[in-house]
Amino acid sequence: MITERQLLDLLQRVLETDDLLAVEPFHRRAMYYLDEAVAQNLVSARRAAQHKEQVNKHLQSLWARKHEAVYAQFEDPAR
Repeated sequence: MITERQLLDLLQRVLETDDLLAVEPFHRRAMYYLDEAVAQNLVSARRAAQHKEQVNKHLQSLWARKHEAVYAQFEDPAR
């Protein structure tokens, strides 16, 4: 069982992490706990969906930056 405070702390940790490898485990855990929080009536399904969208956008942003860095290496091998 997770408390609302623990859930919010976990979400904050995900959103503050800029390292893709470090954020992956937190991302998965956050998605699981958001579903659990809805089941326990800690947050509404609508609010949980908003949190999930925010977390997923952050993860997509990290992946986009990773891809840009990889593509940049191919375009400029001197990097």
